[in-house]
Amino acid sequence: PTTTPTTTMITTTTYRSLPRSPPRDIMHCQLSCLGAPAVSLPGSTGFGKGASLNDVSVEDCRNACTDTEGCEGIVYTNATHGTPFSSMCFGRRDIHTSMCQPGGRHFTELIGTYPRGKCALFGDPHIISFDRVYGPPVTVLKAGEYHLVKSGPLSIQGRFGYTKRFPTAASTVGIAIGGSMVKGHTLVVVFTGPMPGAEGFKVFWDGKPVLAEYPSTFASADGLLAAKYEAMDPEKYHREGRHTIGGDKGLLPSYLFEFSESSHKPPLFLTLYVLLGPDNVNAVITTWKMVGGQDGYCGNFNCDQADDSLEALKVRGASLPIPAGESLFKHGAAAPAWVMRQVDPPSIDDCDPVVKAKAEKACRGVPEGGAKACIFDACAAHSAKAARADVQEDMATLALAQQRRVLVKYQRHLGGFRISQGPRLTRAVFIALGASLVIVVGVLPVVRRRLRCEAVAITQESGAEFIPLIPIAA
Repeated sequence: PTTTPTTTMITTTTYRSLPRSPPRDIMHCQLSCLGAPAVSLPGSTGFGKGASLNDVSVEDCRNACTDTEGCEGIVYTNATHGTPFSSMCFGRRDIHTSMCQPGGRHFTELIGTYPRGKCALFGDPHIISFDRVYGPPVTVLKAGEYHLVKSGPLSIQGRFGYTKRFPTAASTVGIAIGGSMVKGHTLVVVFTGPMPGAEGFKVFWDGKPVLAEYPSTFASADGLLAAKYEAMDPEKYHREGRHTIGGDKGLLPSYLFEFSESSHKPPLFLTLYVLLGPDNVNAVITTWKMVGGQDGYCGNFNCDQADDSLEALKVRGASLPIPAGESLFKHGAAAPAWVMRQVDPPSIDDCDPVVKAKAEKACRGVPEGGAKACIFDACAAHSAKAARADVQEDMATLALAQQRRVLVKYQRHLGGFRISQGPRLTRAVFIALGASLVIVVGVLPVVRRRLRCEAVAITQESGAEFIPLIPIAA
């Protein structure tokens, strides 16, 4: 006898909010933060990170989040090809923008709260602002002390100076923190020389040296700061943590400063990681967007990449050196005179002809217009080999940004579809069971057949996570 297969139908509850004023303080980000902790919204189908409120407007999606305890933001899409829905809305909390992916078909909104993020400084120095999660960076060439984060409650300043490797293009040689958010304390990390490497750096807490021995730890008397000086993995704190000075593997001498206070939720509200180079540092700042606004080379943290450009910073007056009276570095130590001397920034026109010729050969074939930047770095470093290595790292970062786009992955399973959150992908081809779906990861296009499915898969660095099934009519 012939057995007729049965189809399991799913019953959904449609969410419709009552007329009301729109939620206030909405921060719109062209990022997909599906990897943030999930909050199930009223009327959602599915479980965990796969739970979605479907076929609703953006306004209803926002209102559903506002009505749900613990919801701090939404991830929304109306580009739902291959699903039976016209839109999908996901509730999220504890959104950390540096852990999100490029938006693609999704966008994220924070409602009535602010996100955490990272600002990172690498090389000579390339500054990746809070909003430019995957770049491009802003580069500062002149020596001086500048605002990285300038706000009412928090001030973070950077000291940029010349190094042996880049004698005419500044690198990060110091970081200083102060303000009411840290209870009026000051933290200063500076290169003082004369010895290169870890022996040439000093740390000051309220003007007094700390972490003088390697390895060592320090805790402030009021419990605000916990710090350590030991070998660490730079990539734990940022994907580009090893840029220029970190090699390709192994633990390296580093500082880690963690600021915590019980009135904050969670208590840890500010982290500074510092990788020590020969006479410069890589630094990663992790904190929340500041209440009342902020500016500086780390940007204004408003989820708009465009207004973090050097040109935009100049228009706002945020690119200027700090007046001497406002410098937090007075609570630390002076840099060697040769580090802060004023010189003309490098120019390809004034480049050593021998270096330029070698650079043109070494930088040939660098994609995306990177050859010019590669030659410029060679002129600044007087080394074509070093410049080529730096630019290759930058190109690898761009490729990584492409790899980390949100993917839609459909896998037919027992009359429904399985939603999976998998590890980071590089080059792979997936064939969905019962369908012809091929996903080529990286900069290649996504080719797929339309499947009736309610699921989104998120490509992240975490391990594989399988989200419960939801049967759908065939």
